[in-house]
Amino acid sequence: MNDLVGEHELSVTDDGVNFKNYEANKVIFCNGAHHHSLFDWLPLRALKGETLRIKSLTRKELIINRGVYMVPAEPEGEWRVGATYNFQDEKQGVTEHAKLELVTKLRELVHFPFEILDQEWGFRPTTPDRRPILGRHPELRSAFIFNGMGTKGVSLAPYFSEILIHSIENEVPLNKEVDIERYKVLYWSSST
Repeated sequence: MNDLVGEHELSVTDDGVNFKNYEANKVIFCNGAHHHSLFDWLPLRALKGETLRIKSLTRKELIINRGVYMVPAEPEGEWRVGATYNFQDEKQGVTEHAKLELVTKLRELVHFPFEILDQEWGFRPTTPDRRPILGRHPELRSAFIFNGMGTKGVSLAPYFSEILIHSIENEVPLNKEVDIERYKVLYWSSST
C-alpha cells in the first residue's frame, strides 16, 4: 500500500514542500490506510469494512444503531447500513460473507422490508491504541500527519483537524494521547 500516486513528484525538506508547480511551507499527510513513505514507520493497520446501501419506506428521521447502524442517505428512502470489521481480509472488493453478516444483523434489528441496492467497501486506518496520530514528522519541520481515525473517522476527523491546525499555527503542544511522539520512542529510527 505504499505506492501512492504522485509520491515521487513530491519533495519535502525541512524548509518546505514542492509538488509539481506548487510550493508550500508545510504539508499534512492524510493518507488513511495508505502510508506515505515518510510515515511508513508508524503502526497504522488497515481494517477492512463493508457497508450496504438499501431502500426502505420507513421514516427518514430514524437513526438506528445496535450491532449495526442504519442512517438515512440520499435520495429519499435510501439508507446506509454498516459496517463490518475484518483485519484478516486485505483484498479489495466486497464479499458475500460481509453482505450476509450485515443483512442478518439488520433483520435482527428492524422488522420492515428493505431492498439491497449496493454494497461498498473500504480500509480504515487504525492504531494499536485506537487513537488518532497527529503531529510533526520527527526530522522534517514541514511535514505533518493526520491519520489513524479508525472506525470513528467521520465523527473524529472534524474535531481533530481543528486541533492539529491550531497546534501548527500556534505552536501549541498536542495532547499526548494523539501526538505522534507517543510512537516515536517505539518505532522511529533516523535510518528509517
